[in-house]
Amino acid sequence: MLTPTTKITENHQPALPGSKGSIIYADTTVAGSLTTTKTDKVAFIQLSDAVKSFADGTVANATSFVGSEIKINGITITFSTGTATIDDVVTDINLLSSLTNVVASKVVIATTVLADLSYGQPATFITAPGPATATFNSQSVTFNNDTFGATELGAGIGNERDIVNSINNAALTNIEAYYTADSITVVETSGSALTIVNTNNDANGTPFAGPASNSGLPLSNTNTFLRLTRTDGGPIDVQNITGTPIDDFGLVSSHNGQLPIALVVEQGIRKGDMYVVADITARNALDVLLGDQAYVLDKGDGEWGLYLATGNSPTPNWTITATEESAKTDSDTYSITITPASSAITFIGEVNSGSRVTVVTVDVTTAFNGAPTLTVGDIGVTDRLISNDQLDLSELGTYQSMPAHIYNGGLDHDINAYFTAGGATVGSAKVTITYS
Repeated sequence: MLTPTTKITENHQPALPGSKGSIIYADTTVAGSLTTTKTDKVAFIQLSDAVKSFADGTVANATSFVGSEIKINGITITFSTGTATIDDVVTDINLLSSLTNVVASKVVIATTVLADLSYGQPATFITAPGPATATFNSQSVTFNNDTFGATELGAGIGNERDIVNSINNAALTNIEAYYTADSITVVETSGSALTIVNTNNDANGTPFAGPASNSGLPLSNTNTFLRLTRTDGGPIDVQNITGTPIDDFGLVSSHNGQLPIALVVEQGIRKGDMYVVADITARNALDVLLGDQAYVLDKGDGEWGLYLATGNSPTPNWTITATEESAKTDSDTYSITITPASSAITFIGEVNSGSRVTVVTVDVTTAFNGAPTLTVGDIGVTDRLISNDQLDLSELGTYQSMPAHIYNGGLDHDINAYFTAGGATVGSAKVTITYS
Protein backbone atom coordinates (compact mmCIF):
# COMPACT_ATOMS: atom_id res chain seq x y z
CA MET A 1 0.00 0.00 0.00
CA LEU A 2 1.09 3.60 -0.54
CA THR A 3 0.74 5.90 2.46
CA PRO A 4 1.45 9.58 3.17
CA THR A 5 4.71 8.45 4.80
CA THR A 6 5.87 6.24 1.93
CA LYS A 7 9.65 6.53 1.61
CA ILE A 8 11.95 7.06 -1.36
CA THR A 9 15.29 5.25 -1.36
CA GLU A 10 18.23 6.56 -3.38
CA ASN A 11 21.08 4.40 -2.13
CA HIS A 12 19.80 0.87 -1.80
CA GLN A 13 22.28 -1.96 -1.50
CA PRO A 14 22.33 -4.46 -3.12
CA ALA A 15 21.65 -2.70 -6.40
CA LEU A 16 18.12 -2.88 -7.73
CA PRO A 17 17.88 -5.52 -10.47
CA GLY A 18 15.26 -3.85 -12.67
CA SER A 19 14.82 -0.75 -14.79
CA LYS A 20 12.57 2.30 -14.65
CA GLY A 21 9.00 1.16 -13.93
CA SER A 22 9.98 -2.31 -12.66
CA ILE A 23 8.29 -3.82 -9.62
CA ILE A 24 11.02 -5.23 -7.39
CA TYR A 25 10.25 -8.21 -5.14
CA ALA A 26 12.03 -9.79 -2.21
CA ASP A 27 13.70 -12.96 -3.49
CA THR A 28 12.20 -15.84 -1.53
CA THR A 29 14.89 -18.26 -2.75
CA VAL A 30 18.05 -16.24 -1.92
CA ALA A 31 18.09 -14.55 1.48
CA GLY A 32 18.61 -10.79 1.31
CA SER A 33 18.34 -10.62 -2.48
CA LEU A 34 15.93 -8.81 -4.76
CA THR A 35 14.34 -9.96 -8.00
CA THR A 36 12.00 -8.83 -10.75
CA THR A 37 10.40 -12.29 -10.70
CA LYS A 38 7.03 -12.03 -9.00
CA THR A 39 6.88 -13.29 -5.42
CA ASP A 40 4.39 -12.70 -2.63
CA LYS A 41 6.33 -9.72 -1.22
CA VAL A 42 6.66 -6.46 -3.16
CA ALA A 43 9.64 -4.40 -1.96
CA PHE A 44 10.04 -1.43 -4.33
CA ILE A 45 8.76 0.30 -7.42
CA GLN A 46 11.79 1.49 -9.40
CA LEU A 47 11.36 5.14 -10.41
CA SER A 48 14.55 5.73 -12.41
CA ASP A 49 17.34 3.90 -14.20
CA ALA A 50 20.88 3.82 -12.86
CA VAL A 51 23.47 6.19 -14.34
CA LYS A 52 26.83 4.43 -14.70
CA SER A 53 29.81 5.46 -12.60
CA PHE A 54 33.23 5.28 -14.20
CA ALA A 55 36.84 6.04 -13.35
CA ASP A 56 39.27 6.58 -16.22
CA GLY A 57 43.00 6.24 -15.81
CA THR A 58 45.06 9.19 -16.96
CA VAL A 59 48.29 7.34 -17.78
CA ALA A 60 48.41 6.24 -21.42
CA ASN A 61 49.55 2.70 -22.24
CA ALA A 62 50.24 2.14 -18.54
CA THR A 63 51.88 -0.88 -16.92
CA SER A 64 52.02 -1.81 -13.24
CA PHE A 65 53.91 -4.65 -11.54
CA VAL A 66 53.01 -8.29 -10.97
CA GLY A 67 52.28 -8.70 -7.26
CA SER A 68 50.85 -5.22 -6.84
CA GLU A 69 47.54 -5.13 -4.97
CA ILE A 70 44.64 -2.71 -5.35
CA LYS A 71 41.50 -2.58 -3.22
CA ILE A 72 38.29 -1.84 -5.17
CA ASN A 73 35.13 -1.31 -3.12
CA GLY A 74 36.66 -3.16 -0.18
CA ILE A 75 37.88 -6.18 -2.18
CA THR A 76 41.65 -6.71 -2.56
CA ILE A 77 42.78 -7.69 -6.07
CA THR A 78 46.28 -8.99 -6.80
CA PHE A 79 47.87 -8.39 -10.22
CA SER A 80 48.98 -11.89 -11.20
CA THR A 81 48.33 -12.10 -14.94
CA GLY A 82 51.11 -11.60 -17.52
CA THR A 83 53.22 -8.50 -16.96
CA ALA A 84 50.49 -6.29 -15.45
CA THR A 85 49.71 -4.44 -18.66
CA ILE A 86 46.28 -2.86 -19.06
CA ASP A 87 44.99 -6.06 -20.72
CA ASP A 88 46.42 -8.18 -17.88
CA VAL A 89 44.98 -5.99 -15.14
CA VAL A 90 41.56 -6.00 -16.84
CA THR A 91 41.59 -9.81 -16.54
CA ASP A 92 42.53 -9.74 -12.84
CA ILE A 93 39.93 -7.11 -11.90
CA ASN A 94 37.10 -8.76 -13.79
CA LEU A 95 37.65 -12.08 -12.03
CA LEU A 96 36.16 -10.43 -8.92
CA SER A 97 33.55 -8.20 -10.58
CA SER A 98 30.74 -10.08 -8.84
CA LEU A 99 32.16 -8.87 -5.50
CA THR A 100 33.20 -5.33 -6.44
CA ASN A 101 30.35 -4.56 -8.87
CA VAL A 102 33.06 -3.01 -11.05
CA VAL A 103 34.06 -4.05 -14.58
CA ALA A 104 37.44 -3.08 -16.04
CA SER A 105 38.16 -2.41 -19.71
CA LYS A 106 40.83 -0.98 -21.99
CA VAL A 107 39.67 2.10 -23.88
CA VAL A 108 41.01 4.52 -26.42
CA ILE A 109 40.23 8.04 -25.25
CA ALA A 110 40.56 9.81 -28.57
CA THR A 111 38.94 13.12 -27.83
CA THR A 112 42.12 15.21 -28.14
CA VAL A 113 45.04 15.14 -30.59
CA LEU A 114 48.19 17.21 -30.21
CA ALA A 115 50.66 18.26 -32.87
CA ASP A 116 53.99 16.39 -32.89
CA LEU A 117 56.61 19.15 -32.84
CA SER A 118 59.32 16.77 -34.04
CA TYR A 119 58.04 17.64 -37.52
CA GLY A 120 58.72 21.32 -36.87
CA GLN A 121 56.40 24.30 -36.74
CA PRO A 122 52.95 23.62 -38.24
CA ALA A 123 52.66 25.32 -41.63
CA THR A 124 50.94 24.70 -44.97
CA PHE A 125 51.35 26.12 -48.48
CA ILE A 126 48.04 27.40 -49.81
CA THR A 127 48.99 28.00 -53.46
CA ALA A 128 48.25 25.67 -56.38
CA PRO A 129 48.19 22.74 -56.78
CA GLY A 130 47.11 23.03 -53.15
CA PRO A 131 45.65 23.98 -50.83
CA ALA A 132 45.63 21.01 -48.48
CA THR A 133 42.26 19.59 -47.41
CA ALA A 134 41.26 17.04 -44.76
CA THR A 135 38.19 15.71 -42.98
CA PHE A 136 37.63 15.69 -39.22
CA ASN A 137 35.16 12.90 -38.45
CA SER A 138 33.97 13.12 -42.09
CA GLN A 139 33.62 16.95 -42.00
CA SER A 140 35.77 18.72 -44.59
CA VAL A 141 38.18 21.63 -44.01
CA THR A 142 40.20 23.55 -46.64
CA PHE A 143 43.45 25.13 -45.41
CA ASN A 144 43.67 28.28 -47.59
CA ASN A 145 44.33 30.90 -44.91
CA ASP A 146 47.70 32.74 -44.65
CA THR A 147 46.58 35.83 -42.73
CA PHE A 148 49.16 35.42 -39.98
CA GLY A 149 51.60 33.12 -41.74
CA ALA A 150 52.23 35.62 -44.54
CA THR A 151 53.79 37.99 -42.01
CA GLU A 152 55.74 35.34 -40.13
CA LEU A 153 56.69 32.86 -42.86
CA GLY A 154 55.96 34.54 -46.16
CA ALA A 155 53.08 35.00 -48.58
CA GLY A 156 51.09 31.86 -49.40
CA ILE A 157 52.09 30.05 -46.20
CA GLY A 158 49.65 29.52 -43.32
CA ASN A 159 51.03 29.06 -39.80
CA GLU A 160 49.50 27.28 -36.76
CA ARG A 161 47.15 30.18 -36.09
CA ASP A 162 45.88 30.16 -39.68
CA ILE A 163 45.37 26.38 -39.53
CA VAL A 164 43.33 26.70 -36.31
CA ASN A 165 41.24 29.50 -37.82
CA SER A 166 40.51 27.38 -40.91
CA ILE A 167 39.21 24.56 -38.68
CA ASN A 168 37.09 26.81 -36.46
CA ASN A 169 35.74 28.88 -39.38
CA ALA A 170 34.43 25.65 -40.95
CA ALA A 171 31.99 25.38 -37.99
CA LEU A 172 32.42 21.63 -37.61
CA THR A 173 30.07 19.72 -35.31
CA ASN A 174 31.75 18.90 -31.96
CA ILE A 175 35.22 19.92 -33.26
CA GLU A 176 37.26 22.80 -31.82
CA ALA A 177 40.90 23.79 -32.40
CA TYR A 178 43.36 25.77 -30.29
CA TYR A 179 46.87 27.01 -30.86
CA THR A 180 49.87 27.95 -28.77
CA ALA A 181 53.26 29.03 -30.01
CA ASP A 182 54.22 26.54 -32.74
CA SER A 183 51.58 23.96 -31.66
CA ILE A 184 48.00 22.87 -32.40
CA THR A 185 45.39 21.04 -30.29
CA VAL A 186 42.14 19.64 -31.75
CA VAL A 187 39.33 18.48 -29.42
CA GLU A 188 36.19 16.39 -30.07
CA THR A 189 33.92 18.13 -27.55
CA SER A 190 31.30 15.37 -27.14
CA GLY A 191 33.91 12.88 -25.92
CA SER A 192 33.81 10.68 -29.02
CA ALA A 193 36.79 9.50 -31.07
CA LEU A 194 38.50 11.94 -33.42
CA THR A 195 39.75 10.75 -36.81
CA ILE A 196 41.49 12.91 -39.43
CA VAL A 197 41.61 11.82 -43.09
CA ASN A 198 43.81 13.63 -45.66
CA THR A 199 41.92 14.39 -48.88
CA ASN A 200 44.37 16.71 -50.73
CA ASN A 201 48.03 17.65 -50.28
CA ASP A 202 49.41 21.20 -50.26
CA ALA A 203 51.50 22.84 -53.00
CA ASN A 204 54.57 20.87 -51.88
CA GLY A 205 52.71 17.56 -52.00
CA THR A 206 52.66 17.31 -48.21
CA PRO A 207 49.54 15.94 -46.45
CA PHE A 208 47.85 17.93 -43.73
CA ALA A 209 48.03 15.30 -40.93
CA GLY A 210 49.96 12.17 -40.09
CA PRO A 211 53.71 11.43 -40.19
CA ALA A 212 55.85 14.18 -41.77
CA SER A 213 52.75 16.32 -42.29
CA ASN A 214 52.08 20.06 -42.35
CA SER A 215 50.32 20.15 -38.97
CA GLY A 216 52.12 17.38 -37.11
CA LEU A 217 48.69 16.15 -35.93
CA PRO A 218 48.22 12.37 -35.77
CA LEU A 219 45.47 10.84 -37.90
CA SER A 220 43.94 9.42 -34.70
CA ASN A 221 44.80 8.89 -31.07
CA THR A 222 45.78 5.28 -30.35
CA ASN A 223 46.79 5.68 -26.70
CA THR A 224 44.95 3.27 -24.40
CA PHE A 225 43.84 3.74 -20.81
CA LEU A 226 42.33 1.65 -17.99
CA ARG A 227 38.63 2.29 -17.35
CA LEU A 228 36.59 1.07 -14.37
CA THR A 229 32.80 1.03 -14.79
CA ARG A 230 30.00 0.37 -12.32
CA THR A 231 26.69 -0.06 -14.15
CA ASP A 232 24.46 0.22 -11.07
CA GLY A 233 25.64 3.80 -10.49
CA GLY A 234 27.31 3.14 -7.15
CA PRO A 235 30.72 4.41 -6.02
CA ILE A 236 34.08 3.16 -7.27
CA ASP A 237 36.51 3.35 -4.34
CA VAL A 238 40.15 2.48 -5.07
CA GLN A 239 43.09 2.16 -2.69
CA ASN A 240 46.73 1.08 -2.96
CA ILE A 241 47.48 -2.02 -0.87
CA THR A 242 50.80 -3.23 -2.25
CA GLY A 243 52.82 -1.12 -4.65
CA THR A 244 51.32 1.91 -6.40
CA PRO A 245 48.77 0.58 -8.93
CA ILE A 246 46.56 3.66 -8.53
CA ASP A 247 49.46 5.90 -9.50
CA ASP A 248 50.62 3.51 -12.23
CA PHE A 249 47.30 3.84 -14.07
CA GLY A 250 46.34 7.34 -12.93
CA LEU A 251 43.16 6.25 -11.13
CA VAL A 252 41.14 8.11 -8.51
CA SER A 253 38.04 7.07 -6.58
CA SER A 254 34.83 8.16 -8.27
CA HIS A 255 31.09 8.36 -7.79
CA ASN A 256 29.97 10.25 -10.89
CA GLY A 257 26.96 8.02 -11.58
CA GLN A 258 23.63 7.71 -9.81
CA LEU A 259 21.97 4.78 -8.11
CA PRO A 260 18.37 4.18 -9.18
CA ILE A 261 15.61 5.83 -7.17
CA ALA A 262 12.91 3.54 -5.81
CA LEU A 263 9.64 3.86 -3.95
CA VAL A 264 9.44 1.71 -0.83
CA VAL A 265 6.22 -0.30 -0.79
CA GLU A 266 4.79 -0.65 2.70
CA GLN A 267 4.19 -4.25 3.66
CA GLY A 268 0.91 -5.62 4.97
CA ILE A 269 -1.42 -8.49 4.26
CA ARG A 270 -1.05 -9.37 0.61
CA LYS A 271 -4.07 -8.56 -1.54
CA GLY A 272 -4.72 -10.78 -4.51
CA ASP A 273 -4.58 -9.23 -7.95
CA MET A 274 -7.55 -9.21 -10.32
CA TYR A 275 -6.91 -9.53 -14.05
CA VAL A 276 -9.33 -8.99 -16.92
CA VAL A 277 -8.42 -11.01 -20.03
CA ALA A 278 -10.04 -11.86 -23.33
CA ASP A 279 -9.96 -15.65 -23.23
CA ILE A 280 -8.54 -18.78 -21.63
CA THR A 281 -5.29 -18.49 -23.62
CA ALA A 282 -4.67 -15.03 -22.19
CA ARG A 283 -5.53 -16.28 -18.71
CA ASN A 284 -3.00 -19.10 -18.99
CA ALA A 285 -0.28 -16.59 -19.95
CA LEU A 286 -0.68 -14.60 -16.71
CA ASP A 287 2.08 -14.54 -14.09
CA VAL A 288 0.06 -15.01 -10.90
CA LEU A 289 0.30 -15.99 -7.27
CA LEU A 290 -1.99 -17.99 -5.03
CA GLY A 291 -5.22 -16.03 -4.49
CA ASP A 292 -5.11 -13.98 -7.69
CA GLN A 293 -8.25 -13.97 -9.85
CA ALA A 294 -8.92 -13.71 -13.57
CA TYR A 295 -12.12 -12.43 -15.15
CA VAL A 296 -12.27 -14.11 -18.58
CA LEU A 297 -14.53 -12.32 -21.05
CA ASP A 298 -15.07 -15.43 -23.16
CA LYS A 299 -14.28 -18.76 -21.55
CA GLY A 300 -14.87 -20.62 -24.80
CA ASP A 301 -18.65 -20.55 -25.04
CA GLY A 302 -19.22 -16.83 -25.55
CA GLU A 303 -19.84 -16.19 -21.84
CA TRP A 304 -17.66 -14.82 -19.07
CA GLY A 305 -16.12 -16.81 -16.25
CA LEU A 306 -14.34 -15.92 -13.01
CA TYR A 307 -11.34 -18.05 -11.98
CA LEU A 308 -9.27 -18.32 -8.80
CA ALA A 309 -5.57 -19.29 -8.79
CA THR A 310 -5.05 -21.97 -6.16
CA GLY A 311 -1.30 -22.12 -6.84
CA ASN A 312 1.58 -20.00 -8.13
CA SER A 313 2.69 -19.67 -11.74
CA PRO A 314 3.69 -21.58 -13.78
CA THR A 315 1.07 -24.00 -12.38
CA PRO A 316 -1.63 -21.77 -10.85
CA ASN A 317 -4.33 -24.49 -11.01
CA TRP A 318 -7.21 -22.24 -12.03
CA THR A 319 -10.55 -23.03 -10.39
CA ILE A 320 -13.77 -21.56 -11.78
CA THR A 321 -15.76 -19.74 -9.10
CA ALA A 322 -18.53 -18.07 -11.11
CA THR A 323 -19.97 -17.98 -14.62
CA GLU A 324 -22.36 -15.77 -16.50
CA GLU A 325 -25.08 -18.34 -15.86
CA SER A 326 -24.36 -18.67 -12.15
CA ALA A 327 -24.66 -14.90 -11.77
CA LYS A 328 -28.33 -15.09 -12.69
CA THR A 329 -30.08 -15.37 -9.33
CA ASP A 330 -33.68 -15.59 -10.65
CA SER A 331 -35.19 -18.35 -12.77
CA ASP A 332 -34.80 -17.90 -16.50
CA THR A 333 -36.63 -19.07 -19.60
CA TYR A 334 -35.38 -20.11 -23.03
CA SER A 335 -37.56 -20.70 -26.12
CA ILE A 336 -37.00 -22.01 -29.66
CA THR A 337 -39.27 -22.99 -32.57
CA ILE A 338 -39.06 -26.37 -34.32
CA THR A 339 -40.18 -26.83 -37.96
CA PRO A 340 -39.59 -29.62 -40.50
CA ALA A 341 -36.48 -27.69 -41.62
CA SER A 342 -34.93 -27.64 -38.14
CA SER A 343 -31.56 -29.27 -37.46
CA ALA A 344 -31.25 -32.61 -35.75
CA ILE A 345 -29.84 -30.81 -32.70
CA THR A 346 -31.01 -27.29 -31.79
CA PHE A 347 -29.39 -25.44 -28.88
CA ILE A 348 -32.01 -24.09 -26.46
CA GLY A 349 -29.91 -22.56 -23.70
CA GLU A 350 -27.24 -23.07 -21.04
CA VAL A 351 -27.75 -23.76 -17.35
CA ASN A 352 -25.09 -23.55 -14.68
CA SER A 353 -24.04 -26.21 -12.24
CA GLY A 354 -26.60 -26.67 -9.49
CA SER A 355 -29.53 -25.65 -11.69
CA ARG A 356 -32.77 -27.58 -12.25
CA VAL A 357 -34.99 -27.32 -15.32
CA THR A 358 -38.36 -26.98 -13.64
CA VAL A 359 -40.74 -26.95 -16.62
CA VAL A 360 -40.47 -28.00 -20.28
CA THR A 361 -43.35 -26.97 -22.55
CA VAL A 362 -43.93 -28.00 -26.17
CA ASP A 363 -46.69 -25.94 -27.81
CA VAL A 364 -47.70 -27.43 -31.20
CA THR A 365 -49.13 -24.46 -33.10
CA THR A 366 -49.22 -26.18 -36.50
CA ALA A 367 -49.68 -29.93 -36.66
CA PHE A 368 -46.89 -31.91 -38.32
CA ASN A 369 -47.50 -34.46 -41.06
CA GLY A 370 -45.24 -37.46 -41.54
CA ALA A 371 -43.71 -39.20 -38.53
CA PRO A 372 -41.47 -36.65 -36.75
CA THR A 373 -39.96 -37.15 -33.28
CA LEU A 374 -38.85 -34.58 -30.69
CA THR A 375 -37.09 -34.83 -27.33
CA VAL A 376 -35.41 -32.31 -25.01
CA GLY A 377 -32.33 -33.17 -23.00
CA ASP A 378 -28.55 -32.87 -23.03
CA ILE A 379 -25.58 -34.57 -24.62
CA GLY A 380 -25.63 -37.21 -21.89
CA VAL A 381 -29.31 -38.16 -22.13
CA THR A 382 -31.14 -36.69 -25.11
CA ASP A 383 -34.66 -37.16 -23.62
CA ARG A 384 -33.75 -36.37 -20.01
CA LEU A 385 -36.25 -33.46 -19.79
CA ILE A 386 -39.08 -34.57 -22.08
CA SER A 387 -39.43 -37.68 -24.24
CA ASN A 388 -41.19 -38.16 -27.55
CA ASP A 389 -43.77 -40.34 -25.76
CA GLN A 390 -44.90 -37.32 -23.73
CA LEU A 391 -46.06 -35.29 -26.74
CA ASP A 392 -47.80 -35.65 -30.12
CA LEU A 393 -46.52 -33.40 -32.91
CA SER A 394 -49.42 -34.43 -35.17
CA GLU A 395 -51.97 -32.87 -32.80
CA LEU A 396 -52.41 -29.20 -31.91
CA GLY A 397 -51.94 -28.66 -28.18
CA THR A 398 -49.58 -27.91 -25.32
CA TYR A 399 -47.51 -30.70 -23.78
CA GLN A 400 -45.62 -30.24 -20.50
CA SER A 401 -42.98 -32.01 -18.41
CA MET A 402 -41.69 -31.20 -14.90
CA PRO A 403 -38.34 -33.04 -14.63
CA ALA A 404 -36.58 -33.52 -11.30
CA HIS A 405 -32.99 -33.65 -12.61
CA ILE A 406 -30.40 -31.24 -11.08
CA TYR A 407 -27.32 -30.42 -13.16
CA ASN A 408 -24.12 -30.71 -11.07
CA GLY A 409 -20.43 -31.28 -11.74
CA GLY A 410 -19.11 -27.71 -11.57
CA LEU A 411 -19.68 -27.05 -15.28
CA ASP A 412 -22.28 -25.30 -17.39
CA HIS A 413 -24.62 -27.59 -19.35
CA ASP A 414 -26.16 -27.13 -22.79
CA ILE A 415 -29.86 -27.95 -23.14
CA ASN A 416 -30.81 -29.09 -26.65
CA ALA A 417 -33.84 -30.12 -28.69
CA TYR A 418 -33.31 -33.38 -30.63
CA PHE A 419 -35.55 -33.60 -33.73
CA THR A 420 -36.08 -35.95 -36.66
CA ALA A 421 -38.39 -34.75 -39.45
CA GLY A 422 -39.65 -38.24 -40.34
CA GLY A 423 -40.84 -37.03 -43.75
CA ALA A 424 -42.75 -34.04 -42.34
CA THR A 425 -43.21 -31.07 -44.68
CA VAL A 426 -45.44 -28.90 -42.49
CA GLY A 427 -45.65 -28.20 -38.77
CA SER A 428 -44.44 -25.83 -36.07
CA ALA A 429 -43.82 -26.25 -32.33
CA LYS A 430 -42.51 -23.81 -29.73
CA VAL A 431 -40.24 -25.41 -27.11
CA THR A 432 -39.82 -23.52 -23.83
CA ILE A 433 -37.74 -24.44 -20.78
CA THR A 434 -37.72 -22.72 -17.40
CA TYR A 435 -34.91 -23.33 -14.90
CA SER A 436 -33.78 -22.10 -11.51
